[in-house]
Amino acid sequence: MTSLFLVDDHPEVRQRVGRMLGAIHNVLLVGEASDVTSGLDGIRRLRPDVVVVDFHLGADSGLSIVEAVKQEFPGMRVIVLSNFLTPQHVARFKRAGAHWCFDKSSELDQVRRVVTEIAAGASR
Repeated sequence: MTSLFLVDDHPEVRQRVGRMLGAIHNVLLVGEASDVTSGLDGIRRLRPDVVVVDFHLGADSGLSIVEAVKQEFPGMRVIVLSNFLTPQHVARFKRAGAHWCFDKSSELDQVRRVVTEIAAGASR
C-alpha cells in the first residue's frame, strides 16, 4: 500500500485531489494539511511514501516543505501542484528536491498517472 499526504490551503482542492488519488488501487490518503507547519508535523509523524504539496500555501510556500522532506526523508517522493508554475518555479522546486511539478488546473491526470505508477511499484 502506498501512503500519501496532501498539503493544500484550499479545502475544495484537498477534497477533490484527495478523493481522486485515494481512489487509486493500493493508495491510502493518510493525512492532509492546509499550511506548512501542520503539513510538516503530519509528514514527520506519518512518514508517507508520497507527498503532494501546493506551491502557494497562504502567505507561505510549499518550497519549505519540499526542502525539509528532501533533507529528512530523501526517499520520500514529492509532487508539487500549482496554478502558477513558471519554468523558473519548476527549476527551483526540482533543485529543492521535488520529483514532479504539475499545473493543478490542467494536469491532474498526470498526477494521477504518476501516483498510479508509484503504487504499482514503478521507480522514479
